Amino acid sequence: MVAPYFKHIFYGCLLLFLAIASGCRKDDNLEQTASNLHNSSVEKTSGTFLAKSGKLKVKIDDTTYVFDAVKDSIAFVNVDTAGNRYFGLTAINNGHNVSFGISGLGTPDAKVTTNVAGSQLLFNNKSNLPEEYTLSKSAHKLDLGNLHLKKYHNGKGKVLAKGTFTTYLAKDTLPDSPLHKVTGSFDLEK
Repeated sequence: MVAPYFKHIFYGCLLLFLAIASGCRKDDNLEQTASNLHNSSVEKTSGTFLAKSGKLKVKIDDTTYVFDAVKDSIAFVNVDTAGNRYFGLTAINNGHNVSFGISGLGTPDAKVTTNVAGSQLLFNNKSNLPEEYTLSKSAHKLDLGNLHLKKYHNGKGKVLAKGTFTTYLAKDTLPDSPLHKVTGSFDLEK
């Protein structure tokens, strides 16, 4: 049996993979990408969309990274994995050197707050080794961090997701690794 922490990391990585796949195929339909990834444990669900407008802001330490849906790839993802529901955000910038992913437990709905199930912030600087921040085991055990949807609409017409998040990431998996508080906001439309 897989430990719950590693299952959350898997789902966080799945969300990040969807972001990278969508980043490389910005003009294609993300639901088609999700359909291609279909297997016995991951099903395509409604509510997954590639944002056409809006921004995702991610702040770590003293730096804020802004993903703009007009030029960068930002996806809102809603997945059902063998009865476990997760939703979240994935993004990769146009230069493919900064990516971010965050997922929460449950289903998306207006005015819902959930614990963070997985989160990553990755940098790919060509001159250096890639830098990676991931959800730390201690933050996960303490249920630190949340994903809050202020607005969510997935009916006829506009599809939108608006909210905020807080998560705690570490550069490595050592127990005494310092935690970096990451905060952000998003306001996305399909």
